[in-house]
Amino acid sequence: MKERDNLHYNFRTIDGYNKTINIVISAREAAKSTSFNLDKAYFKWKKDGATILYLVRQVVEINEALIESIQDNIINKFTDDNVKFQYSKSAFRDGIVDIKINGKPYMRILALNIPSRRIKQSLLKNIGVIVFDEFIINQRLGEKYLAQESMKIAEIYTTYKRERIDNGLPLKMYFLGNPYSLYNPVFMWLGISPAKLHLGEILVGDNYVVQWYKLTEELKAKILADNPLYQFDEDYKAYAFDGKPILDENIKVEPQIPPRFSIRFLFRIEHKIIAVYNNNYWEDGADLYYCKFITSEEASKRRTMYCFDFGDLVNRSALVSKTDVSKFNKFKIAMRKRQVAFQSIDCYYLVEEIYFNL
Repeated sequence: MKERDNLHYNFRTIDGYNKTINIVISAREAAKSTSFNLDKAYFKWKKDGATILYLVRQVVEINEALIESIQDNIINKFTDDNVKFQYSKSAFRDGIVDIKINGKPYMRILALNIPSRRIKQSLLKNIGVIVFDEFIINQRLGEKYLAQESMKIAEIYTTYKRERIDNGLPLKMYFLGNPYSLYNPVFMWLGISPAKLHLGEILVGDNYVVQWYKLTEELKAKILADNPLYQFDEDYKAYAFDGKPILDENIKVEPQIPPRFSIRFLFRIEHKIIAVYNNNYWEDGADLYYCKFITSEEASKRRTMYCFDFGDLVNRSALVSKTDVSKFNKFKIAMRKRQVAFQSIDCYYLVEEIYFNL
């Protein structure tokens, strides 16, 4: 059995806020997953038998490697219990896999991309905690978030909370991730502004708490001793070692709209309205466009909102047609030339999605 140290992450600080939704982002090597699977899952299960709901994004993520990594690289590595998970491999393709220990329910792994109807039918008694590990993806590697992902998560919480034994305590959800970017559906869902997040600090909302954990200097020294390669690849070091959102670094963020800009287009995407402002007095080197979120009240009743999905259609909106595309050519060119500024990080990523749909 390997002894645990006091250098890695633990949940004592974030649990002190007693919020329903608990989010931890940090560099790699902080041992968030290890701490969760031991302290919040296995040790608690041994005490009260409460089961764990473990979320993944895609059905294909459910495999023996995932399950055995929890069993052997975490539980059996740091305890002498010699745990042997019991599960059915044939259930992998269904996206719902139940795991037992000595015949007792321990964990359910659930894929978000299965049909909502199956999620609503997949009840689990005596649930203790919900976790979504690796909830932030690297979109530059071709990974994609699911359509309406946050709605799926909210639906899962409501479904499983309904069948939970009421012990007077909230059913907590934990989201764990590495900050490739500060844009993700969970932050959008909760209304968390990336501008309010800072490395080494904690952001508290009505029903959530976000901890952007900073590795201690002692832990950094230990990591460098074990893996000196961190010193040589600056980009990888910034993300994996320093915990910086490397995908967000070159985005032009301007919190306030510059002077002499006026609305040119309105887009509706993911149930949000983005106004694209045009520079009326362009000078060489200046940005041609500025993009920001606006409310439905701010959107002119005489202006059409363009969208790309039937789910975003509301009054005064229309799906973009082939004949509409030419209207946006100048905007697309400006995007390619990096002549567009954005109100925020999350605004940029939605506009990027708009760009690829035009």
